[in-house]
Amino acid sequence: MSGDLFFQGIALEYKKFIFHGDEILYFKPGCMDCSGADVHLKLDHKESLKSTRDRIDFYAGEDSLAFRLRIPIGYDSTSLKFSELADEFNTYVPISVGCTRTETETMTIDGVSVKIVAKATLNELSALSTAPAMQASYGRLVSTETCGTLEEDYESGRLELVGKYIGIHRAFKASENGGEIRYSHVTSPYDRAAANFERTLKNLEYS
Repeated sequence: MSGDLFFQGIALEYKKFIFHGDEILYFKPGCMDCSGADVHLKLDHKESLKSTRDRIDFYAGEDSLAFRLRIPIGYDSTSLKFSELADEFNTYVPISVGCTRTETETMTIDGVSVKIVAKATLNELSALSTAPAMQASYGRLVSTETCGTLEEDYESGRLELVGKYIGIHRAFKASENGGEIRYSHVTSPYDRAAANFERTLKNLEYS
């Protein structure tokens, strides 16, 4: 897998209240069944990207559902653009899942009806250009050299830490946009060049 990239992040948080249409959902830990799921990566719940099923992995942790899509890198312009964005903390998109709920119960909390999802089957993963139902979701590009297995990245707390950083970055950018939260962000070539220059200077300081 040397030279390839991963598109990975958090697709769903458990133990959170999610507004989904006219419903309020609450997903219990471990409720999502991903085994044998025919899951492809889609864009805005519409177009399914080709040949992604066999390259998507999932890991259901105690607090959230993590995902990873392997992206083979060639020499075409699209692959090169992906490579330029790898490991950029300020480049991310929101993620959404689609699932079939197989075991639910309804509870009333302070007069509000909440649907508790105890079991569900995952059938869709989508990168969004709009606001997600699960606001803490994210996906970002990482190089194979900077990460471990999906389980290792989850259990070490890395994915959670990155998610917290992205939450802070979204809030910071909102302060510049009159309070509007934009869940997607892509660094410019200038931003990437400046960041690389700063990293080079720091390396010189300690060499």
